[in-house]
Amino acid sequence: IDLDPLSMAALLMAVGFSVDFTSHIAYHYYKSKQSDPSLRLEETLTCIGWPLVQVGLSTIIAILPLSLKPSYLVMVFLKTIVVVCSLGMFHGLVIMPAILTAISQINRKCESNPL
Repeated sequence: IDLDPLSMAALLMAVGFSVDFTSHIAYHYYKSKQSDPSLRLEETLTCIGWPLVQVGLSTIIAILPLSLKPSYLVMVFLKTIVVVCSLGMFHGLVIMPAILTAISQINRKCESNPL
């Protein structure tokens, strides 16, 4: 995909999708009542993991019929949304939980061993 005004508009729209995944994971992790980071992560992914997969896949499936129209505009939009939704799901379901758990464990160790 070339970097042109059309791809930039599609990218700006798609950024909203990718932020959505990570913000839901972070919110549910923060609001969890569990004190242990592993249990917080388990509760978070149990609560919001499957709905995030459903949202990402339904978005991708919903725009797949656009691939039947061989237009530059449609192809740029389709590729951008598919890539950003896929990476957003991966980041929200794999990377973000790992980061949150690591930060929580570091924070707990710092609180238990003050200087």
